[in-house]
Amino acid sequence: DLAERIIKEYDMIKQENDSITETSLSIGIAMVPGDGSSYHELYNAADKALYFSKREGKNRYCFYNDARASEVNRLEMIVDIHQLKKMMQN
Repeated sequence: DLAERIIKEYDMIKQENDSITETSLSIGIAMVPGDGSSYHELYNAADKALYFSKREGKNRYCFYNDARASEVNRLEMIVDIHQLKKMMQN
């Protein structure tokens, strides 16, 4: 699959080039039309998939799905609530 090939190519380039250190590659994938039809919808879906890709570890890719999106939305709300509490304390 294309995402796996991209990650493998990146690893080969990284191994051949000593100046590229401590880097990894994570990919979030959204599909048309299932995950959206506009640029904004697809960008948001891919961004949420990328979040889970990074969360699962380095050099990974994830496809968007609704269950993961709900989890991202829930985590974003928790972060927003914590930030709001900090602002109110100052």
